[in-house]
Amino acid sequence: MLALFSAAMMGLLAASGQPLYTILFAGALTGLLLSTQPVTLLWLTLIGTLVLAGTVQYFIPTLHQAWWITYGLAAMLFVPAVTSRLSQAPARTGLSSTATSAWLLLAIALLSTLINRPPTWQIILSMKSILLFGGVWAALALVPLDKDTVRRWLLGFALIGLAQFIPVLYQYLFVRSSRLEMGLGTVEASDSVVGTFGGSMEAGGLTAVLALYLVILIIVMLSLYKHGVIAKRKLGLAIFLLGSPLLLMEVKVIFIYLPLALLILYKDNLYQRPGSFIVGSLLVVLSLSVVLLAYQAFHWSATGRSLEDNIKHLSSYSFNKRAGVEHRELGLMTRREVLEFWWGQHKTNKDARLLIGHGLGASRTQGLGIGNVAARYVPLRIDGSGAAVILWETGILGLCAFLLLIICGYRSARRLSRSDNLNPWQKSLARGLHAIIPLFVVSLFYRPDIPYAPPAMFIFMTAFGLLAWLEKQAHKKNALYRN
Repeated sequence: MLALFSAAMMGLLAASGQPLYTILFAGALTGLLLSTQPVTLLWLTLIGTLVLAGTVQYFIPTLHQAWWITYGLAAMLFVPAVTSRLSQAPARTGLSSTATSAWLLLAIALLSTLINRPPTWQIILSMKSILLFGGVWAALALVPLDKDTVRRWLLGFALIGLAQFIPVLYQYLFVRSSRLEMGLGTVEASDSVVGTFGGSMEAGGLTAVLALYLVILIIVMLSLYKHGVIAKRKLGLAIFLLGSPLLLMEVKVIFIYLPLALLILYKDNLYQRPGSFIVGSLLVVLSLSVVLLAYQAFHWSATGRSLEDNIKHLSSYSFNKRAGVEHRELGLMTRREVLEFWWGQHKTNKDARLLIGHGLGASRTQGLGIGNVAARYVPLRIDGSGAAVILWETGILGLCAFLLLIICGYRSARRLSRSDNLNPWQKSLARGLHAIIPLFVVSLFYRPDIPYAPPAMFIFMTAFGLLAWLEKQAHKKNALYRN
């Protein structure tokens, strides 16, 4: 009956001569059908977000709306998640601390938005960035997905990373070289090496998000090896394929990401095997030194400065109190300055907005519209980091709730990595999550990729969704033992 009704409607709409209505109906019908296939939706969201949308935007900038498809796919995952939740018996364990923190953050954002009453379009644009990828978290947490399904999906997640070497090499050899020839920056020319994560051939893109993704995969691979899930030969090949793009991209934050994640992953060795910990630390220092030399050869040499001068010059943006004149004219502020600017606008006017912010979307300076607070400070980009965005929009309470979410996720992953109710690959996944979740805090203060960039939000929601899935697997095993 549904097929007959759909065919009849398509025929009537086609005969009406209104192609827009036909497209809308076809889209709604496709969405209805996909909402009953959560596994298919998860795969489409994965491929669409990490491969297709960014590639389309990169080569056909006029089709940047392709990201909306990924938002829509992720949002549709709420349907099977809610349906599964309603069909299940109420959980006896109640909400986890991670889920409680997430609901607290949402409550603060809602309260701030209701009090400040920003324009409707501003709320919609902000919710698109912040909430829609929550469908991935919800699906992994609530839809009954078996171990093989999740493992295959994660294999796809990893294969996309292993294949990034191909587009990264093309972009380094041809796009970056073209930018240098046209005089479009020196080191900045490397910003266009973004893999499939999206950006511009002339103005850069999500290089930092791709670097975060590759580091995450390296850490998880090391965790799998640590638990005996993958062989040394496969680990070596994986690290080569994942590490090579990091050399061809110019992303200084990897000098924080890698040591921090490795320290957390191997911190037990400090007490149990101090000798191997020291040797490993020396190897990490040596590896990062090689990365520095590679950056000088592949990227920084275009400036004509020495390695020492390049390190001093290129690190100054993160630590200088104020941006240079050239950056100020473009409205750019340093990472430190963007937080100090927020504080400067609130320290003398300590009203409720200091605690709960100005509402969702208030600080947005780019995209389809400028937030109502950001408009006061044009051309300054007050949303220069994710932390600044959260402070402007949800205040100190919102930032504290977000950091609490990270802390709870970190503690949950550590507990799961030691659980006897999980098999080795699940425990290694939990251990990997335990090591990479703190990287989200670094990203939060580094760039506004969280909450603005779709791949960053997809990775973030996937990490917490996997934590919820592991919690569910451990609970099932525990319940089985009790029975």
